[in-house]
Amino acid sequence: MIWTAPGDDGTTGTAASYDIRVSTAPITDANFASTIPVKEHSPACSSGNQPIADRSASR
Repeated sequence: MIWTAPGDDGTTGTAASYDIRVSTAPITDANFASTIPVKEHSPACSSGNQPIADRSASR
């Protein structure tokens, strides 16, 4: 999975953290707690590419 890093206030700065989750069903507020967290990932500066490879994402 690759995405463009957001900033901490939109398009500038660096986000403090990401909470990346996977699920076999669409993720909603109701089922968020039962989703599987993907490994911790350090955010890049805004507008940078953020790749992540994790086997749990292919479940």
